Amino acid sequence: MLFKTFTLLALATLTLAAPAPQKAGSSKQAQRVDELRKEGLNCQPGPQGTFVCDDGLGGNCSVNRAGKGTCL
Repeated sequence: MLFKTFTLLALATLTLAAPAPQKAGSSKQAQRVDELRKEGLNCQPGPQGTFVCDDGLGGNCSVNRAGKGTCL
C-alpha cells in the first residue's frame, strides 16, 4: 500500500513538472523562422532548440527559442 502511494505521488509530480506542448506556429521562434523563410533563407533545426538559417552564400544566422538571435 505504501509503495502504491509513493508511486502515485511520483507519477503525479512528473506529470505536473512536464512542459506543456505548444501549438504549431504559435511561438515567436516559429513566426521568426517563417519570416526568414519568406525572405529566401533556408532554415534548419540546430542544436539546443535553435534554428540555423543560411542564405546559400555562406551567411549563417541563428534563431533562439525566444525568436531572437543573430538574424537581421
